Amino acid sequence: MRPHVLQTCQGFRLQTTFHETHMKAADSDQTNLATLKALLKGDSKVNTNFSIEKNLLLYKNRWYIPKDKGLRPTIMEAEHDSKIDGHIGTYNTIGRVRANSYWPKIDENITEYVRTCDICQRNNVIWHKKYGLQNP
Repeated sequence: MRPHVLQTCQGFRLQTTFHETHMKAADSDQTNLATLKALLKGDSKVNTNFSIEKNLLLYKNRWYIPKDKGLRPTIMEAEHDSKIDGHIGTYNTIGRVRANSYWPKIDENITEYVRTCDICQRNNVIWHKKYGLQNP
């Protein structure tokens, strides 16, 4: 097979797997289900930033990621631990994840993920002068 055809097939499979995982997590999250039902009923108490696309909840045109043990860490890992451009730091990882996803306390979760990344901590650059003796 030609490389570009193979890449297209792999990308489709990954998207399908992510979509299926997202759908399963959304079906098990009570907050997500309650918000979906309220939106379908046309409840005026629901935040106007929420919308529905392909039976998934969107917040400001970004996927609302339901509470799930594996989904949120998978998204953070995919954006932070990339083999091409990985371990880019807290702020860049936050920007990448927030471009397509949303969940409550997203910034705190990403900051904690990057702070506990072993590779980032081992390769952290020291930006201050070396400690030395104080001059009187």
